[in-house]
Amino acid sequence: MSEVLTRVFSAEQEQVIQTWGKGISVLAGAASGKTTTLVEKCHELFRKNPNAQFAAVSFTERSTSDLKVKLSQSNQNAQLVMTIHGLCAAILRDFPREAGFDGEEEMLSGSEAELLWDKVLESLWMLDLPPSLQKSLDFLLQRETLSSLGDLFNRVRELSLFGVLESLQDQSDLGARALFEISEYLLKKYQLLKKRRGVMDFQDLEWGARKILENPKIRKFYHQKYDLVLIDEFQDTNPIQAEILWSIVKPDLSNLCVVGDPKQSIYRFRDADVSVFKEYTSRLPVQISLNKNYRSRPEILDFVNQVCQAPFRESGQIYEPLIPHRDSALDGESSSVQKIEVESEEDLVQWIKKEQGRGVQLDQITLLLRKIRGAEKWIKALSSAGIPIAVGSGGLFWEDPRVRELVAFLKWWDQPQNALSGAVFLRAPWVGVPDLVLDEWVVKDPTWIKAFFDSDLEHFSVPETVKTLSKKLHPYYEKKIRPGELLLELLEILEIEEELGTQLLGLWHRAEELSYRGLSFSEIVHKFSIAIAENRREREIPPPRNLGQLLVLTIHGSKGLEFENVILLDFPEKPQRAANAPLLFWDRNQGAYFSKRDLDGERMPQDPQENILRKEENKKNLAESMRLFYVALTRAKERLVLIMPKSNENIELENKSGEKNVYTQDFWRGWIEEVC
Repeated sequence: MSEVLTRVFSAEQEQVIQTWGKGISVLAGAASGKTTTLVEKCHELFRKNPNAQFAAVSFTERSTSDLKVKLSQSNQNAQLVMTIHGLCAAILRDFPREAGFDGEEEMLSGSEAELLWDKVLESLWMLDLPPSLQKSLDFLLQRETLSSLGDLFNRVRELSLFGVLESLQDQSDLGARALFEISEYLLKKYQLLKKRRGVMDFQDLEWGARKILENPKIRKFYHQKYDLVLIDEFQDTNPIQAEILWSIVKPDLSNLCVVGDPKQSIYRFRDADVSVFKEYTSRLPVQISLNKNYRSRPEILDFVNQVCQAPFRESGQIYEPLIPHRDSALDGESSSVQKIEVESEEDLVQWIKKEQGRGVQLDQITLLLRKIRGAEKWIKALSSAGIPIAVGSGGLFWEDPRVRELVAFLKWWDQPQNALSGAVFLRAPWVGVPDLVLDEWVVKDPTWIKAFFDSDLEHFSVPETVKTLSKKLHPYYEKKIRPGELLLELLEILEIEEELGTQLLGLWHRAEELSYRGLSFSEIVHKFSIAIAENRREREIPPPRNLGQLLVLTIHGSKGLEFENVILLDFPEKPQRAANAPLLFWDRNQGAYFSKRDLDGERMPQDPQENILRKEENKKNLAESMRLFYVALTRAKERLVLIMPKSNENIELENKSGEKNVYTQDFWRGWIEEVC
């Protein structure tokens, strides 16, 4: 008999399982058994009606896969379990004509879509524009650098489904109007280029599904199709996705069950909006909270509740304490929560070796990082000390196009005459040299090397990232250097770290391991090329060994996972610096605001509207940091280890009124020390 059928459910879980004919909102805390509950609800549906149909939608591949596996294990049909984009694709397959598609379009990968968009941006500098558009472009070029202007156009594209163009169009500000006119031109050209090539991107999926569901007859078709619609991880949605989902359920929402946890909404950088959860779920008549945690020791949960309640309360977020299901650790066992002060990376190495000495296996330890950037020193110290590590890649490593682009870079560096590898690297979305510029470069030097190192003096349309790369790498050219050293230089560039930090770190570790074994630069590149050619199915780098390895993951990559022992490193002595304010502010209720410039081209610090929006942006970023903090603390089953650099400073945080308030800044260490 399956685990699902024999499990004893809590009263709250039973309420979820047995409630029918009413829309349900389930607020599911970390490790509260939500997936098991949803599977049992599907069982109950088929017990009531063996011919019933259900659809389960989630917002991440991981949660979708987890639900599929558990349904399959219980002999239930998992074919209707899909991501939100899978649902949109299914709607488009059913009714392509209603959205203006042929139904034969091919899907672009993320990197393919970026390359196509880059071609559209290139055309802006190469074509004769109509006078009105040229005037708008000239106006923008007077106030923005080429790099910031490209970032603005990219941001408008990302927000195009949310109504950003309409918002900019309605404004009287000259900058906003100019940004609207050029962006509208670019987006129309991008759509036309996709149509001519018979392709679509992920935004087309959402746009097309929403367009199709505007038809009342089609909405009615879906209302009658599903007896139950389950929506998991709803805290990760955006307004368009929520609108699509609400369109396929019955008008009275009676066949809808929504599950999520606003405390784990950590994808704002993908335009997930946690406010959507509250707005949409408030319409459902039944509200149920699952707060019993089946993962962690009670001591860990007591610590989580203690340090998280105050930050959440101060930021206006609701925090419902987690209730332990498991028993406390036995007397004599290591403390379930440990704070360890260290003076250097070597102290962490020695602590891990002591753990090994008392019988703790490395594969029972997971190191979680807030960001890759800045953590290289810890990883390097562990590797140098002979502690094998595995960098979680979040997918099939060698099939990742970013890994292939990095290997092309190494191949080109090793053999500049390999112009094809050079082209793969230089045209990669995270580098972005336009094709027309490459055409100019190849005339001067068939290898592109000389032109690359002169790029800070070359064509104005070369992105700033390329110029930074050129300056960063030039001192190492024609010098003996390990591939790992070269990759670490790339990791020092913020834009590259944000785009492919995990992939870079994984390749760096593999390169360092091969260098340690005595392989030359060329031999390492050759081994990487073979791995790509063979499409090796590796999810961790390097492959697991019998002796076990310490797993390294980002906190974002750990969401939805659990580990025996978790080490957290992100406790610097001072608060995190606030992120730079965006040039284009966006709020789904207030719309868009394009920052103004003074006569010298500088941002206007006294602009009252921008000051309001800047404070609101900082508040949203701080609130998300608190949620990321919660996710990090709730991954551990047996033990949570906090690595604290020793501090001789007495840091006082005061607000403008002079009152100390540690929760007004992004300061995980301060939040812990405030209550512990």
